This record gives sequence, structure tokens and C-alpha cells, in this order.
Amino acid sequence: MTNCTTTEIQDAASRLCRMKLAAPVLIRRGTRNWVFQCRVNGSNPDRSVIVKAAHATKDLLAPEAFALGLLGAEPRTCHRVPRLLGYDPVTRLLAMESVGPAKSLEDLLNGTDPEAARQALIASAHALAELHAATSRLPERNEPTLAADQAAAFLNGLPAITGFFAQAGVALTESARAELSAVADGVARPGDKLAFTVGDMAPSNILITKSGPVFIDFEYAGFRHAFYDAVFWRCICPFPAMIVTAMDEAYRQGWSDAGSPMTNAAFTESMALMTAHRTLWALTWGTQALWAADSEWAPRVSGRLLVRLWLRGFHTLASTGKTLPRLAEAVHGLDNALGRHWPETNHAPGLFPAFEPSSR
Repeated sequence: MTNCTTTEIQDAASRLCRMKLAAPVLIRRGTRNWVFQCRVNGSNPDRSVIVKAAHATKDLLAPEAFALGLLGAEPRTCHRVPRLLGYDPVTRLLAMESVGPAKSLEDLLNGTDPEAARQALIASAHALAELHAATSRLPERNEPTLAADQAAAFLNGLPAITGFFAQAGVALTESARAELSAVADGVARPGDKLAFTVGDMAPSNILITKSGPVFIDFEYAGFRHAFYDAVFWRCICPFPAMIVTAMDEAYRQGWSDAGSPMTNAAFTESMALMTAHRTLWALTWGTQALWAADSEWAPRVSGRLLVRLWLRGFHTLASTGKTLPRLAEAVHGLDNALGRHWPETNHAPGLFPAFEPSSR
């Protein structure tokens, strides 16, 4: 509905969710969707509806509607997502209940209260595990998944990955190359870790409410390896070691609380596998440009620093669990080489204001 007025979107959304909406406020003008918050006429003043209007060539609201419908129907997950009110593929509108007063995890990480940020992260890891464990037993998991496609994409990216190592002056042994193929195989065959995943674990997509974390933005959701989400505290937004350990424990506990306990060995193997996948796959995402010049990949955070943090996180995890040893050795060599190529990343500040010494 790109060419529609705000009033027309409001009226179409009112028909979609069968309630009278008023006072639409544009809260995000994204590259794919516009997001409005509308008040529900004649209701509690705090009740509102979030309306997404797709305007990109590819409508990503369909997977989000499926995700909200699937998770909203499950007793263990319905309180972790907004309630879906309606989706129309013709007008490309999606309406969902607002979760009410909340702070995004991003706001807490950029704040000055380290304990509030820590508690929110731990609660998010536990809630994520419950979501994964609950959906790992659904009959829908037998439908076609993203796993095979992502494994194929990883294999297609191997020339770029090996080229990045070569540019840094690090040679990959045959054993390390074999372990790269093993990573792709593990991604394609998640086994009992095949679960419904959020797909985009940006801190802005986790809202902290009085009743706990709520996940939003399921445009890239689908059935794949559960740890595709779980690596977010290791190789998407790497946190301090003590936070990572606490989130690991909360995630394992969440699986157990949902009736699917996992051993320490199973946890470490899955985390190392998917950390290797996300870390090395990231070397195909425009990292070649970092050789010429650094750039900001996140607020206040350079791409060069993030690449090194991801590499270091995988090496530490794999070395501890004795998983993918040759690949871990090669990644350690790459990190050291990048330290020589990019010396400014050897003494870098923390990623999040909440965990910087000045916030204490």
C-alpha cells in the first residue's frame, strides 16, 4: 500500500482486524515496511494495534503472519509474541495487538543500568529456549525448512571464505576445509534441534515487558537449527564473558524447563557448529570492503572489530569443547593475522554502554 494515504491504511486495517482504529502514528519508516501504531476506539486508552504496511518488492509479512499464528496458538509460546489480528496478502497489511508498555533490549543495552541489561538478557535466553523446545516437537517441523537452503548458501560461499583467509595470509589445511564441509552438513541436518526460529535476533526485536520478553519482527522466521537464534549472544552481538556464560545457562535451563533437557556436550557441539556457521558465513557479507577501509556495522562499532570478536568467540568455544579443532586453529590464526593488518582493533572499547565501566 505504498501509494495509499495514512487514512486509507487506517481504514483498511480497521476492516482487517474488525475494530475501529484511530489516531495512526507512523513509528517506523523502514525500507521494507511502514509501521503504524493505532488507538482502538472506545477501548482502554492503553490498548493499541500495530499495523505493518509492506511496500518492498518482496512481501515479508507472509512469514511473519505464519509465525505469529503458529506461536500464538501454542500455550508455551503465545505470551512471547504479539497477538495476530489479521493479515491480507492483497493489500499487504498485517495487524497485531500492541504488547503495551515495554522497553526494547536495545534501549537497555544502550542505557546505564548494567544489572537491568543483564537480567533482560538472561530472561531473553530462557524465553528463546522455551520457544525453541516447544516448537521442536510440532508436526509442522516436518515441512520444508530453511536448513538445506542455508547449508547450500554456506557451501556456495566457501570460495569467498577461503579467499578471506588467503588475503590475511592464512592457509587452510585440508582438515580445516573438511570441517567447513562438516559445518554445512550440520546446518542442513539439525536433528532434534530443528525448531521454529525468530531469524533476526537484533536487540531491537526483543521487547522487555512486565511479564517477560516478547519477540517481534518474524520476517525471516522459519524452521531451522535452533541455535541459529542462540548464537546471537556470541557472534551477532558478542557480550562480556560473564554475560555469555549466564545466557548459556539460562538457555539450557529453558530447554529443560520445557521438557527437553540437553547435556553439556550436546549444547557445546550445537553452539560451536552454529557459531562457526554464522561467523564464517559473515565473511561473505561484504567483508571484502573492510580490507580497503573500516566502516560502522553497528552504532559505534566497526566492522573490523566485529569480525575479530566473532572469530575470537568461535575459537574460544571450540577450543573449550574440543569441537572442530582444525577449523578453530585456522580461525585463531586468522584473528592473529587481522590483529597485524588492523592494529586499531587490538585495544577496542566495549560494544554496549550498559557494560562499560563508566555505567557502573
